[in-house]
Amino acid sequence: MSIAQVLFSYGFLWMVWFLIVPLLVVSFVWTCIKFFKNSITSNKELKVAVAPHQFAARDLNLIRDIESLENQRYSVLYHTDLDQIVDLAETSKDDEEMHRELRKCKLDFVVIDNHTSEVKMALTDVSKQPARYAKFMSTALNSIGAKLVKLRTDQSYESTGWKNLLTA
Repeated sequence: MSIAQVLFSYGFLWMVWFLIVPLLVVSFVWTCIKFFKNSITSNKELKVAVAPHQFAARDLNLIRDIESLENQRYSVLYHTDLDQIVDLAETSKDDEEMHRELRKCKLDFVVIDNHTSEVKMALTDVSKQPARYAKFMSTALNSIGAKLVKLRTDQSYESTGWKNLLTA
C-alpha cells in the first residue's frame, strides 16, 4: 500500500466522521422537531372566551311555531348558509369559488321536513344581502323544490300562514 492510498483512506474516514455524520444527525434532529413540534404545542390548554348567543324573542317564537306544526314534523336550522343546504353538481363539486359564493348567501331560517329530510322552505331578510344573492338564492332553492320566503326586520313573524306556506 502506498503512502497516497493511506492518506486518502484517512482523509476519507475523517471526512465521513466530521462532515457526513454531523449533517445526518442535524437533519434527523430537525426532522424530529418539525414532526413533533405540533404534538407538543397541541397539548397546551387553549384559552377562549365564548359569549353565549341569545335568541331574539321573535326568532325563538318563529322556531317554536314552525316546529310545533303537525306533531313536530319540521325542524328549523338557524343562521346557516346556502352551501350547507344545496349540493353542487358533479362538474362543479370541487369548485372552491362556487363554494365561497354559496357561503356568502346567508339564510336566517331553514325549515326541514323530518320525515323526508327535504328542505321545504328558507326564510331570510334579503335586504341584508346584495340583490344578485337574493335572486341566486331563490333560483337555487327552487331547483331543489324549496321556497324562499323574504322576511323584513320590521315584519312580524307571528303568522298563522306557516302551515299554508309549507303545504302549498
